[in-house]
Amino acid sequence: MYEDGEEPKNHVRRISVVGMGRVGTAIANAIARRGTATHLALIDVQPNRAQSEALDLQDTIPFLNPLQLTHSTEISASKGSHIIIITAGARQRPGESRLDLLGRNVSILSSIIPPAVKLSPNAVFLVVSNPCDVLTYVAARLAGEKAAHRVIGSGTNLDSARLVSALSRRADIAAREVNAVIIGEHGDSSVAAWSIATISGLPLRAISTDLETEIIREQLLREVRGAASEIIKYKGYTATGVGESCADLAACILSGSIHVRPVTTRIPGGTFPVITESIYFSMPVRLGGSGDMGILVPKLDERELALLSKSASVLLAAQQDADVHLERVLGSTT
Repeated sequence: MYEDGEEPKNHVRRISVVGMGRVGTAIANAIARRGTATHLALIDVQPNRAQSEALDLQDTIPFLNPLQLTHSTEISASKGSHIIIITAGARQRPGESRLDLLGRNVSILSSIIPPAVKLSPNAVFLVVSNPCDVLTYVAARLAGEKAAHRVIGSGTNLDSARLVSALSRRADIAAREVNAVIIGEHGDSSVAAWSIATISGLPLRAISTDLETEIIREQLLREVRGAASEIIKYKGYTATGVGESCADLAACILSGSIHVRPVTTRIPGGTFPVITESIYFSMPVRLGGSGDMGILVPKLDERELALLSKSASVLLAAQQDADVHLERVLGSTT
């Protein structure tokens, strides 16, 4: 592990991507384009999948930064990683309950996380698999007490970027001038923190009074929440946006500086008066070489706090469902 403010020794930056479906492939491609890693391992249980993606990506290297690529079906290929990105997960079968699907995903993560922690004891784990918040909780428990603080989820980083983009278009102002964040669940109960949103450092009302109306805000939030469904309707899947989002998070972690991004992490009970139990969901976090370097707690209005409480309740129920399967997995290893 390197201290924040320093780069990894010899400027070597090792990233492993576990799960080379469309999302894993998009993440690997984005990392390669950005030059975030010097060494990139592609891992998938399907014998030819990681190899084919590595061969395809290899053709881009003459046009990009130098990159050493490896591929494997074994988690052992992740040894010595600075970041391990998890996109592996099960798809829901016809007639399968959400609880059964969660059980299969717990089993998949239990085959990945514990051995990966041993192989890369100082790695930051970035969970992308959905449902992201509850699987980040699962991964943190599987990682063990000493490594749990280095487990984060991609969370609402992409949701927040979609809100920034929507506000940018609405106000006709460059996206880089917009500061807005989605918190809570990466899903239907997500909360837009309107009370802290700014454009060029100014409150939204200073740019346009329309941006403070309930109708416009609900319209923008529907646009954010429906973005994935809209893409899937025409394309069949989403990948490019989440690929860039995760490459952005990886770059933040390896930069040697502190950056703030909304990611899934452990929110201790009492962080907000409406949340009494610890929960995993998205908050603005100081990202550094150890992953979560501290939560930044925004000052929310009463309506936002009420919505956040509902979001936390949804996720707490999901965590409790996960506990049923985790006790079986963790109990078998003791």
